[in-house]
Amino acid sequence: SQAPTKHTLIKLVGMTSLYLAAKLHSARKISVQCMSSLSHGYFREDQILKMEICIIKTLRWRLNPPTSFIYLTVISPLIDDFSEKDHAFTSNAVELSRYLAELSVCDDFFMYKKPSSIACAAILVALDILAIPRKCFLEHGLEHSPDATEVCIQRLHQVYSLASPQIDEEVGATEREGSSPTTVI
Repeated sequence: SQAPTKHTLIKLVGMTSLYLAAKLHSARKISVQCMSSLSHGYFREDQILKMEICIIKTLRWRLNPPTSFIYLTVISPLIDDFSEKDHAFTSNAVELSRYLAELSVCDDFFMYKKPSSIACAAILVALDILAIPRKCFLEHGLEHSPDATEVCIQRLHQVYSLASPQIDEEVGATEREGSSPTTVI
């Protein structure tokens, strides 16, 4: 058999990456036989399995790293401790924290920051925006890296201030027109 061409290799990497993504994130598992069939016989099962091992080794098994959203899911029950009486506040704080974490994905500044620092910063910025003292959160001792978290806090404040006017403008237009927003930031 001849060596695969560059385009064939790219297709194999793509097909195998799809297979890996389905294995990791799909509720419905796809077999390697199914992937071979999806390629219309272009790739054999053994080729897909060998490429899977190659990709896994190249990534040094770092296929599913923790994200700031995972940290928020773990930490957000602590927000319930802030205000057991006011469920609306808890909900607002959690949602705003998630929104801030989503904003961080749009800024390459956060690319090499620890997801845990981004999550802590998102919660602390949400508390700032909602005018809730940070001590409520800091009492739990979760701010493990204050300097890294503080840098993320400053940047999230900047990113939020840039995004806020656009959100307010869209919400105002939506209320005047009586329709749903057309974009999500």
